[in-house]
Amino acid sequence: KIQSNSNVIICLDIDSMDPSITPNTIGRVPGGLTYFQVLNLIKLAATKARIRAIDFTEIMPEVDIDGIGGLTVSRLIATTMGIIARQKNND
Repeated sequence: KIQSNSNVIICLDIDSMDPSITPNTIGRVPGGLTYFQVLNLIKLAATKARIRAIDFTEIMPEVDIDGIGGLTVSRLIATTMGIIARQKNND
């Protein structure tokens, strides 16, 4: 549970995502989270707390297929940067 008005760091292991959109990881297992499910989790966290950092792990560029995984993670990073920029700063 995220406490209201807290600070959070989001750590996202891309193994949790469906390999059709993140083939650039060691543990490809079908049925993972979709791009929009991950994005909605990030947005939900931002409604409860201030996102102070985000970390994407288990990325292996050498096994990516046609750059799909890199593009997916890059889009999530860019979108998260926008979400963070629009948060109210209550320091």
